[in-house]
Amino acid sequence: MRQADIIGALISIFFGVFVITQALGLEYWWRFGPGPGFVPLWSGVLILSGGVLLFITSVRRPPDTMEPVNPEGRKRLITITVLTVLAAVAMNYLGFGTTMFLFMALLVGGVGRHRWYVTLGSALLVSVTFYLVFVKWLLVPLPKGVFGF
Repeated sequence: MRQADIIGALISIFFGVFVITQALGLEYWWRFGPGPGFVPLWSGVLILSGGVLLFITSVRRPPDTMEPVNPEGRKRLITITVLTVLAAVAMNYLGFGTTMFLFMALLVGGVGRHRWYVTLGSALLVSVTFYLVFVKWLLVPLPKGVFGF
């Protein structure tokens, strides 16, 4: 885990530096408030800071002992990855709402192994909340599928 944390920290540091350098090319402040470079700059600072902190704590930690790979954990990781890819592919055909409902139902019910009413309730709550927040409140156009939502 230590080696993975160090690699992740280095990736975060390089990405944070990249975001900061790109944000410096944008105007930081406008006449009436923050400009287009304000949020990217501070996002890059946060990413860079997190990467530096992770790197420091990872280097100071003693090396890990090798633990056997948990086959159940590997199976769950593969299942979540496949579900995410399928959701991304199905989004344009089924629409955001239907895809999100199915994705959450399969994730909570299949991977999380919860009871059917918890699975359906969670899937419905998440998909309706996402719809209300993004489509109705923030007016973000999300993909509509064959069902019209």
